Amino acid sequence: MPVSFMSIYFLLVITTFWIMKPLKKTLFISHYDEMNFQFFNWSFNAAQTELLAKCLNMFVAFLAFWVFSKMAKRFQKEKLTHLFGGFFMVFFIYWAVRINTPSVVDIWGFYIFGDLFVTLMCACFFSFLNDSVTPDMSKRLYSFVILGGVVGGVIGTSLVRVWLKLLSLSEWMSVCVLLIVATIFCGYQAAKAFERLGTAQFVGDTEAETDEKLEDSAIEIMRKVFSKKYLLGIISLVVMYEMVSTLFDFQFTSAVSHFLSGKEIGAQFANVYLAVNIVSLLVQLFLTSFVLNQLGVSKGIMVMPVLAAVGALMFFVSPILLTGSLLCVIDNSFNYSINQTSREALYVPLGKGDKYQAKAFIDIFGVRSAKVLGIGASLLVTTFFTEYSSLRWVSFIALGITVCWILVATWLGREYKIRSRAVEEFEATGKKVTA
Repeated sequence: MPVSFMSIYFLLVITTFWIMKPLKKTLFISHYDEMNFQFFNWSFNAAQTELLAKCLNMFVAFLAFWVFSKMAKRFQKEKLTHLFGGFFMVFFIYWAVRINTPSVVDIWGFYIFGDLFVTLMCACFFSFLNDSVTPDMSKRLYSFVILGGVVGGVIGTSLVRVWLKLLSLSEWMSVCVLLIVATIFCGYQAAKAFERLGTAQFVGDTEAETDEKLEDSAIEIMRKVFSKKYLLGIISLVVMYEMVSTLFDFQFTSAVSHFLSGKEIGAQFANVYLAVNIVSLLVQLFLTSFVLNQLGVSKGIMVMPVLAAVGALMFFVSPILLTGSLLCVIDNSFNYSINQTSREALYVPLGKGDKYQAKAFIDIFGVRSAKVLGIGASLLVTTFFTEYSSLRWVSFIALGITVCWILVATWLGREYKIRSRAVEEFEATGKKVTA
């Protein structure tokens, strides 16, 4: 059954990512917790230095997407899993040799490598999945497949939580090598299963034409997004979430770096990320479906900004390790479940061009641009407020963004209902209704 192999495929990718995330973050923060990063006349603490690494990550991500898009035109999607999986396996072996006694270049490279892994392997996974199922199959199978990723998050963080002090970084990389080998195997088996079903490359038949059109009309797509209020509302949600998420992660990292040191830093990251994935799993299993089915998408997109506002107020009142850690739990747990699901549903009542072309632009341009704004805001505030206690004022920025976020989400919810009714009327009567 291909869905089982695809679910395990996604589980393995996310398990590997959540093993990598606390390890790379601990290595990076621990290094710069002992000695600040010096850049000409500027001195950056551990949390500020991580913001600089995230900026570098964004440039690498753009390059990665460019490489991926070029390769996606030349190879069938299951082949991409083999190619990129083999690429990362080589680097996991390299890190297994180097990571126990890393240089500064290794520390930065390892941090960037973690994000590059999840960016490209998730791109391989979704490209393979979307090109191998029919629209009817997607409605029935996607929730189960994506659940594999949520479970993978719990497995990955649980492994790190339990074995963090028992395994060296080199041994963890050996574990990742085994996981990526298993991922390649699942991709191969899934491709064979889809081939037997006769659905392989279901969407891929017209892909070359679509990709060419996307390349030739990038400026037109940008104009479309910024000229249509509904699309502008969606990109506003994306931008505001990414800005708040970046600010929250900065406050969380600053709290850990301020209150803890040495091995305690890694233990705290492992504990918090485990909590993130357990809460995310519970929300996905018991809350997401209830909110979307009983309350609707318009209420679903309101959950995240309201919770973010509460988190920002908590940290402003009491900027301690607990509230800093809660910011990470609120951000990641509810974004990976109810927020992402609700936001994706906003595209359903759109036409094909908006649904695919505009979405691709928003997901790439909107997310990356918003992260830059969030990083800039964090660095600007900490330039003027150098003491840890002054980081509470970052919450004021986050709170201001969440107020705007709630207003935009309220308007988008009303527009979504109007457009959904128009689509339903068209399907029932065949008469087109302009929304």
